[in-house]
Amino acid sequence: TFNSTAYPAKFADDKPTHIGHSVQLHYFCPTGVNPDTKITALINALFAAGFSYPEIQNMSDKDGQHFVLECEFIDAVN
Repeated sequence: TFNSTAYPAKFADDKPTHIGHSVQLHYFCPTGVNPDTKITALINALFAAGFSYPEIQNMSDKDGQHFVLECEFIDAVN
């Protein structure tokens, strides 16, 4: 699951030349499963696709494991 927010970035002549995208990727897995391999694969895929290197938050609770990978992507305005 993911969510994202777009925002104007890198201004010139009082208008944005780029659009930034703040992205949160949510990875869920059952309690007792080792998530390290999958999280590493997600990090590598995001970074290889041009996103910033993700920050990871562990939001797990008694119902299961929940990891949030937060990163950004900047795209030029056409």
